[in-house]
Amino acid sequence: MDTTKFFSRLDEAFPADPRSAEPVHPQWADLAAEVPGTTAVNALAMLNLAAQLMPEAECYLEVGARWGRSFVAATQDVSDKRFYALESFGPADHGGAATRADLDRTIERYAAHADTHVVEGDSFRTLTRPGVVDRPVGVYYYDGPASGTAHHLALAVIEPLLADEALVFVADATRPKIQQVHGDYLAGHRGWSLAARWDGRGVEDTRWGGGLHALVYRRPPGAPRTLSPADERRRRLQVAVRGPLGSATRRVAGKVPPIVSAPRRRLAPLA
Repeated sequence: MDTTKFFSRLDEAFPADPRSAEPVHPQWADLAAEVPGTTAVNALAMLNLAAQLMPEAECYLEVGARWGRSFVAATQDVSDKRFYALESFGPADHGGAATRADLDRTIERYAAHADTHVVEGDSFRTLTRPGVVDRPVGVYYYDGPASGTAHHLALAVIEPLLADEALVFVADATRPKIQQVHGDYLAGHRGWSLAARWDGRGVEDTRWGGGLHALVYRRPPGAPRTLSPADERRRRLQVAVRGPLGSATRRVAGKVPPIVSAPRRRLAPLA
């Protein structure tokens, strides 16, 4: 993936600075209105531009596709590339849980023209299995579990699968904790850099939502295509303990009715 070309052609998708301008084409606002999801309008345009510029020999991979809003956005007007969506279809941190049928319907309606593949499973387990993708990942979008460990592993598990030059987008990256995790990861792993940050104000921000950061990876000569021992230990702990515990907590939270405060009784004044 020629990341320099991507950043030099942002004016094809935005009439001015993307931090304060909306996309040139209204199709992204229309898509956001039609398909449930949390990915904001400007991020949809960014993902699509990246997919259009990605070489045919590479693929697009998205973790956390849910209903498929961002996934099908990437495929618009792109019929010669391969797209992978990885989703566990478990309890969601926010926005409710999507089903495989929800995602399939969105893909059938908006991305029937594209070469799409849906992979079910936990990303930190699945992405370490041989053959999950059939070519290097040129564009990667992570919109999965939002925790410090998860965001560290989101970069660690994809690194061996990335093309020698790749563009990595991370959702909800405005959160200070996520920025700290990325800073620590980039400081401890060669080849990574923070190329751009488009910060948002949360769900009320129709342009950027929780923010989108763009990282660039350029593989250093001789870099191994495996996780470091420390990252592998962190991954196993996430898969065996932290992930299941978090899923169980969200399931319980979804079944417990909200606490409703009893109405206050107004006392009659003393005689």
